[in-house]
Amino acid sequence: MTTQTLSRKDAYVEKLKARLDELNAEIDKLEARGRVKEAEAKAEIQKRVQDLRERRDGMKTKMDEVKKAGGESWKELRGGIEKALTELTEGLSRAKEKLEPALSGKS
Repeated sequence: MTTQTLSRKDAYVEKLKARLDELNAEIDKLEARGRVKEAEAKAEIQKRVQDLRERRDGMKTKMDEVKKAGGESWKELRGGIEKALTELTEGLSRAKEKLEPALSGKS
């Protein structure tokens, strides 16, 4: 693996890690806000948070695959990773939008 390839791969992994850290912080905020709500809303929030955490864990697995990939093969993984990252980001946005009434106390 060339130094340039390694540098691009490392930069890509760092970018993914930073984005996952941001998304994880958003998931944590959503979960924290849900802790103080009524039982019915709380159950829905917990369900959504669990789904988001599972998606996040899938992204971490994909990121680990990129780290382990040799040569230029890591580039082949990018399409699947970008798709999974988009799905996680959109899932978080949908969860926040759907749960906002429950989180703010509005019905």
